Amino acid sequence: MLVSFVRPGGGEAAVGLLSADGGRVADLTAIGMEDVFAALPRAAQLERLVKHLTATPGAVTWDVGSVRLLAPVPYARLVRAAAAVVAGGGDADALTFDDPREIAGPGTHVSFADGELLAVGIVAALGTGGRDIPPAQGVSHLAGVTIFAEWRSADPGAPIASDRLVTGPALATMSALGDDAELLVTMPHESVRRIPLGGARAALGAAVAAASSRYTLQPGDLFLQDAGVVDALLGAGESGEITIDGPSGTLSHVATRSG
Repeated sequence: MLVSFVRPGGGEAAVGLLSADGGRVADLTAIGMEDVFAALPRAAQLERLVKHLTATPGAVTWDVGSVRLLAPVPYARLVRAAAAVVAGGGDADALTFDDPREIAGPGTHVSFADGELLAVGIVAALGTGGRDIPPAQGVSHLAGVTIFAEWRSADPGAPIASDRLVTGPALATMSALGDDAELLVTMPHESVRRIPLGGARAALGAAVAAASSRYTLQPGDLFLQDAGVVDALLGAGESGEITIDGPSGTLSHVATRSG
């Protein structure tokens, strides 16, 4: 699975490939890929080479615990409301577009206020862009999926703050998003919640096609597909770790209720 990360010594974000056991990251800059945008169009090919790139003597690899994982696509344009596209019969007006911005990754600390809830779901990254993509071909333009968590106001009409979205830890291929896929959400003071992802693959494909009727899409554009909304049973000033297990691994972040 593709990851973006910072090397042990710090520096700029690099793109890598996570080993099958999740223990090592192959540094893809060693084979000429400067960032995740260079790797996205070749995500499927790289996945087939994961064993070679992470286990071959001489490969540049890092222990996953020695690097800092970022959001798989750390800077991106966001396309929201994929579910509304399907419900509306492919109406492109059901989509909303956010300007390109930085995306937070695993381990981020987020403060949220009373009246805010946690939306969870899947975010898909475009591998190949284009304009006027046929609905039947929408999924084929996606490089892969990862998990997202985003704190939002309980009022659906309220604007979404730009610093509330967390994604990661890796970008899994689209084959990981089967009809039986699900998210396992662990919140402080609660038992694990199961949230099914059935239909997400088709919804994302429809969103890609609808969005391409309005804009020329680019590799790295992110499509958010909501799966559910949960509340955090944290008192004022209390912090807790929230983990979400899904097709791309485990995404964790720390949340603090302000007040």
